[in-house]
Parts: sequence; C-alpha cells; structure tokens
Amino acid sequence: MARLEFEEIEFKDKGEKLGVLLYNIFEFELDKRELHELGEFKFNRKAIEFPTLSESVARRKLLFLLSKGVLGLRNRITNNPATYIHANSGIPLVGNISFGVIDRGTSLLEVKPLTSCNLNCIYCSVSEGLSSTSHDFVVEQDYLVREVRRIVEFKDIEDVELHINSQGEPMLYSELTALVSQLSKIPRVSRISIDTNGVLLNRERAKQLIDAGMNQFNISLNALDQRIANEMAGTGYPVKQVLDVARYIASTNARLVLAPVLLPGYNDSEISKIIQLGKELGAVVAIQNFLEYKHGRRPVKQLSWKEFYKRLSQLEQEFDIKLKLTPKHFNIRPARSLPKVFKLGEVVKAKIICPGRYKNEVIVAARERNITVITPKRSGWVTFKIIRTKHNIYLGKAL
Repeated sequence: MARLEFEEIEFKDKGEKLGVLLYNIFEFELDKRELHELGEFKFNRKAIEFPTLSESVARRKLLFLLSKGVLGLRNRITNNPATYIHANSGIPLVGNISFGVIDRGTSLLEVKPLTSCNLNCIYCSVSEGLSSTSHDFVVEQDYLVREVRRIVEFKDIEDVELHINSQGEPMLYSELTALVSQLSKIPRVSRISIDTNGVLLNRERAKQLIDAGMNQFNISLNALDQRIANEMAGTGYPVKQVLDVARYIASTNARLVLAPVLLPGYNDSEISKIIQLGKELGAVVAIQNFLEYKHGRRPVKQLSWKEFYKRLSQLEQEFDIKLKLTPKHFNIRPARSLPKVFKLGEVVKAKIICPGRYKNEVIVAARERNITVITPKRSGWVTFKIIRTKHNIYLGKAL
C-alpha cells in the first residue's frame, strides 16, 4: 500500500473533482476519474492512499497528475491564475521584482515567497489585493531556501539580513514559520525581518515566528482611527487586534517598526498619533512617502521628496524623535552583489515559460536568471531587447 503525504499541499473533496490546496491560498483540481485509473484510492486532508500500488509507482503517477493539474493553479482569494515556482519549474529565482530573491548590493537580501494580499489598500504600489487582476506567483519553500543560502555564501559577509516582503502580504504564505526557521539556520544570517499589514498576526502567531528566528516586524499601521484605517485598507482593518500584537512584539526581544504610509488628505492627522504610540512602545517609526507607480493605485498626487522631508523635520522637532532614517540606521551596508548577466540593449532569444505579472508580460529564463518580457505572445520563443538590468531585475521588450 502507498500512503503519500505532502507538507505544502492539502486535499479537499469537491464531488467529481479532488481539490488540491497549495500553501493554503492557492488551489487546483484533479479529475477523480484520472485518479481511479491509477487504482483504488482514498484521501484525507493531508494524505492520499493507493492500497494496490507500491509507493514508488504511486508517487510517480500522482506527481505526473499533479504536474498537469498545477497548470490550472488559481488564487483562492481573487480567483486569479497563478504559477507555482519550484525547483523543476525551469524558473530561476533571481531576476524578478515580484518573487524569489533580490540582491541590491547591500547586506540585506529581499526574500519574496508569494504575491497576494488580504487587503485592498487604496495606495498600493502594485494594485495588489482583493480587487487585483494580476497573475500571481508562489515559490516552493525548499527551493527558496536553497537559493537564499547560495546567494548568502556568494556575498561572503557577516551579519546578513533576510527581509521577507511581498507584492502583497507575506503572512499569507502558509509555511512562513517553517521558512523562517530554515532561513535562520543559514550561516552568517543575523537578522530576519518582515513587512506585514499585521492583520494575520496575533500574539500566538508572533511568538511562533519569533521562536523560529524572526527578529523584526515592520507593521504598516496607517491610522489608529478605525474609519481612516478601513478607508486606506480598502476593506475592514482590525486596528485593536493589530495594536494588541504590536504591544506584544514590543515586549519581546524582537524589534518593532511602525511603518505608516503618509497619504495626503487621508491620514495626515494620524501620523502624530502613530509617532506617540511608537515612543510609548519603544518602537522605530519609519514613515513612508506615498509614491506613484505605473501599476499602482493613485488616490492622490504624491508629495515631492522636499515637501515630505520638510514634514518629517517638523515632526522630529515636535516629538523629539528620529524619523529621517537611513540604511545605516538598520545596519544595512554596501556588499558584494550578484553579477549582472545581461547588458542594456542586448538582444536575447528565449522560450516563454509562463505569464508575467501583468497583461502583455511573460516570464522567460536565460543564463540562470528570469526575465520579464513585454509581448502579446503567450507561448513559444520570443526575441527581445533588454531594457532594464538594475539590481539584476531584468525587463525585456519583444522585437
């Protein structure tokens, strides 16, 4: 008899279909008739059994069905199509701003396990959230850890920070605690931090993450006033719950960073309250300037950097607190960077692997990097010119 269990997936009965949940918020379906063709089977939430098959045969045949089914992967929050990036997907984890690992030439590496969000913030720089229409990505945990370890070894420095952030909410990654635990064991990693809206955090969840190795929580708390918080989140935002977990984090050895986005005309009056809260809790207050982006939501016109820093200076004087923060404040230092493998203007030909994040974008792979290519093509080969290489984030335009 074969009994197969998978850490990252769960099974769900859907009548004639077998629902397969991947990292909890992504799902695809298998046709039970195809499973019956393998032999008699039964399943529960975490395992599937084939009484008449050996484990090796059952695993090989089931993995074949799973590899077909996952091509229909969808985000359960938005129903948007999604791509599962795993060690055998043919998609490298360096090259994209949406997923994988980003090395910007410092002692900090950005770690991006998925795209998706449980809010619908009116200022979101990538239009993520409940109303999103973007293609999503989720990365296999072990594949992500291996790539982070490789890059940390390449950088060859002490005190590396791994910063878990997403185009969305990284707390949606169901294996986040296990991911943090594995990342914390990588030699030379001294800090693991996360950007979060705080909604999926509670005291128990925060403790689990801290015990696993999380050292810093950057919470995007934009308002203490419930109405304003809801308005900026584009949906209900549990202010009291987030305040409770913030107070808990402040009582531990982990660093708490309150990181509101200053959105003119919305939360101007709330910023002073958040500063006072930060001083009360001994937290760092890192106010962010709302910026307009090509794919982002734009409820207001952004402040000029001159005006933004003028406001910070006024708040620093009023509350006797440091608000104009630099990378040095967080011990982020220049460091050896991964080499660029393409040059601006270079012409490349590569095979399309999957859709990109936005309409008329696809992902291709070449020279151990993934590249986003602007093209209406959906499959086959594409010839393109490299138009962006900064920080090993590559963008090409089809010729």
